[in-house]
Amino acid sequence: MTLKAVAYAAQQHLQAATGQSFKRTHLYELIAASFGFQSYAALNTHAVFAQRPHGSGGTLPSSAAVRQRYLDLGYPPAIADQAGSALATFLAGGLQCWA
Repeated sequence: MTLKAVAYAAQQHLQAATGQSFKRTHLYELIAASFGFQSYAALNTHAVFAQRPHGSGGTLPSSAAVRQRYLDLGYPPAIADQAGSALATFLAGGLQCWA
């Protein structure tokens, strides 16, 4: 699955989970934050979504990092916890399928 497809699916998932509208560009930033990157550009320099043997280790998404980036992007804090948790869960589940 491409990062573009992941971002689209994550956008749909978050909008359904929170009732909040998200810009696609912000989803790229939130995905990057969930893996500990300071920006989407930094994510592009690493192979987080590269093929790797099934069951191998890797970075798990961080809901706290997503929550902070969510706030940094100017979204309301009232649903920051919900969005962070929803995206981290979505990405963690996807990592099992994409590996």
